[in-house]
Parts: sequence; structure tokens; C-alpha cells
Amino acid sequence: MAGADLLVRGLHPSGLKSLKGSWLCDWSWPNSPGAHLCMQALKDKIPPRPRRARHLNISDRKAAARKEGFARRKAAHEKRGDCASRATGHLLSYVASLGEELVIAGYMPIQTEIDVLPAMEALHALGHRICVPVIVRPGLPLSFREWTPESEMVSGPFGAAVPRAGDWLAPQLLIVPLVAYDAQGFRLGYGGGYYDRSLELLRKKKPTLAVGYAYSSQMGAVPVEITDQRLDAMVTEVGTQII
Repeated sequence: MAGADLLVRGLHPSGLKSLKGSWLCDWSWPNSPGAHLCMQALKDKIPPRPRRARHLNISDRKAAARKEGFARRKAAHEKRGDCASRATGHLLSYVASLGEELVIAGYMPIQTEIDVLPAMEALHALGHRICVPVIVRPGLPLSFREWTPESEMVSGPFGAAVPRAGDWLAPQLLIVPLVAYDAQGFRLGYGGGYYDRSLELLRKKKPTLAVGYAYSSQMGAVPVEITDQRLDAMVTEVGTQII
């Protein structure tokens, strides 16, 4: 501020001195005449320091929700009992309401994901074409390769098995694993965004349904951002929720 140093020095010569262009004040005189000019000089001379955000950003909130979701899923998996069997029944009833001879994407369960293989085998026996996701390259949508109970499987990214051979298919229905889900149909995955990119691409081309498949206790808070794709239904051992 032009002339601020002269004005403030004249009002309170003992309270201010200049050192390498910075203003230093004797804070014992905050109510003295001209103190507000010193404060303004400080604001003008010293760039504001970044303040810590009051709230966590979306990535941090998703990471926290993911940690809680993993804990709930692990606990459910350890005492799963006949959960997979009951969930299979609900999933087959849901698919039966959609039609026959569909192209359906399942998944090869890893870690503590609920086992979808019994449902995939039953759907294959009913005449549906089943495929599983394949990560071609990080950052790209998933590709889907046909699977049968007799398929030769090889190790794929993240430890999930993939068919060694088979047709590449465009699923009409995706059975989607997850870490957590909410009542509005939003899911929380592992953080790679593969299913969101895949559903966005598939839905631009033709109507594509996505059904979440999980333990009921995996329900919880899911921070949502604009790129998140919504599920059409949620199947657990307690039943099916149409979103």
C-alpha cells in the first residue's frame, strides 16, 4: 500500500519496522490508531497461506468408505453360511423376469466377494451366454470374454481368472461385484473405475442393465461423483431391490 509505511510510522513509530520488504508489527497495540493499516499492509505484502479444507475431498471420502466396506464384507464372508445359495435363488428369479437367451456378464470372485459361480453355472444351463470381464489395459473400459463351466482359465490382473479363449461379447446384463452399496443404487468398487467406464460405454450403444451382487451387510455410505454409474437392481441373500 503506497505510503502506508510513512502513515503507520507517524502514528506509532515504535510499533513497526521494515525488514527486507516485510512488515513486522508489535501486536501489543492492536487497538492503537493505524493498526488496521498495518494489518492491511501485511495482507498486501504477504501471500495468503493455504488453509486446510474443512471437508475431505471425494477421493479421501471414498477411501474411508471403501475401508469400512471391506471390513463389513469380510465379516459377512466369514459367517456367510448359506448366503450364496439364497442370493443365487434371488438372482435367478430376477434374470427370469428379463427374458431368455441373454448375454450376461458375471465375474470370477476374488478375496471376500460373494460367490457368483453357482448362479453363472445355472444361467448357462438355462441357455444364457455368460461372459466375464477382462482388463485389457489400465484406464480403458472392460472387455468381456465368453465363459462356460468348461472354459480353460488363466490368471488375469488383480488375481481374477479369465478364459484363455472364447468370443468377445457385449453383455446386456452385468452382475457387478462391489465393496459397498447404498439404497439409491450407487456402488463402491476397488477404485479403478472399470465398471463405470464400461457401463457408460455400453449404455451409450444400447440399453444395458447392471445388478449389484453382495452380502446385505455391505450396505453403507457411498460418496458419489458424476462419473459413477447407477445400478438397476441390487441382489443379496435377503432379496432383490429394484432401484
